[in-house]
Amino acid sequence: MKDSRTTIVRALACCALAAIGGCGSGSGAGAPTAEPQAVLTGTVTYRERIALPPNARVEVRLEDVPPSGATPDEVAAQTVAVNGRQVPIPFELRYPKRSIDSSRRYTVRASITSADGELMFTTPMSYAVLTGGAPDGGVEIVVQRPGGGASPAAADAPVGDAAGPGGTTAGLPGGTWRLAAIQRPGAAEQPVGTDPRYTVAFANGRLSGLAHCNRYQGGYEQPAPGTLKVSPMAATLMACPGESIDSEFLRALGGATRYELRGDQLLLSYGDGGVLTFVRDEPAAGVERPASAVARTAADAAPGTAPAAEPRTFAFDCGGGLSFAARFSAGEMGLSAPKALGGEQLVLPIARSASGARYQQGETVFWNKGNLATIEYRGRRYVDCKSNP
Repeated sequence: MKDSRTTIVRALACCALAAIGGCGSGSGAGAPTAEPQAVLTGTVTYRERIALPPNARVEVRLEDVPPSGATPDEVAAQTVAVNGRQVPIPFELRYPKRSIDSSRRYTVRASITSADGELMFTTPMSYAVLTGGAPDGGVEIVVQRPGGGASPAAADAPVGDAAGPGGTTAGLPGGTWRLAAIQRPGAAEQPVGTDPRYTVAFANGRLSGLAHCNRYQGGYEQPAPGTLKVSPMAATLMACPGESIDSEFLRALGGATRYELRGDQLLLSYGDGGVLTFVRDEPAAGVERPASAVARTAADAAPGTAPAAEPRTFAFDCGGGLSFAARFSAGEMGLSAPKALGGEQLVLPIARSASGARYQQGETVFWNKGNLATIEYRGRRYVDCKSNP
């Protein structure tokens, strides 16, 4: 009986010791170890000059983006109570260090909701962070009103300088973007030079650009922020000289499913891990000419007189029943070959010329002065082609 009481006393003592440091030999044995954490810092802001209601909430989410373009997995999230503050709202998003793989891609998004859960602002696209040269702190997330309409929960009164500087406009960024690198599925990223050029421009549901010597256009939709759906595109079918990835570029662009901004780069994801990396397109060195030369070229472009504000179309009769149609617009022209030669339609950018107006794409050349033109097409040269407006 005495041994039994002794055992009970020892057990109780051991439990007491466990509460303050553990039982048995070795200090701290069995104590839980805190998981290492990292912190992603930044701010959430918007451009609209309206005030947030005092009880609004800001939610920031860190996501792991699968290479297949599937729905991202959430790594961490933080909800910040506004408590009467106005943008920019700072955040400190804590996440487990072990959850980050340097070979994967991570993005951060944000939204602002009212006290009753109504969505007031959201990110039109995701922002790359942590890996691949993306920032690991000081991230500025620019949100916008869903659908671009006014948020009924927001106050109507303007707020001094509440809007953040700069920021991303709704949806895909505007302007022309040039392909700077391509990462094919399962392969390493490869740089793409500036000549030949592969470009894309997004505007109001339409996309267009250059694929080496060919031009293309099509449509696109954004089913959700950061996602992309490209409709079938139409392109000229010229055989580009030298090494060209025009067909591969158009296939990849047509299969793009996601987009994101990474610093000054636009990334389009396609296929099973493919990525097209674009930078803002800059005019090639030496292309700009004095204003007088530009004006002279424009005047010569339309036969007989200076061109009208709207594009004009002329027919150039080259004899033998062959007639080319030429449609002039700012900086380029459309050339339609006769049906007897296949009826091909081309777009020729303007080129340097000592006199008159010269347009060239690959081996196809159109040069005119006044009402006469010389056309080089498919290895043949047609001279003294006369315009018949």
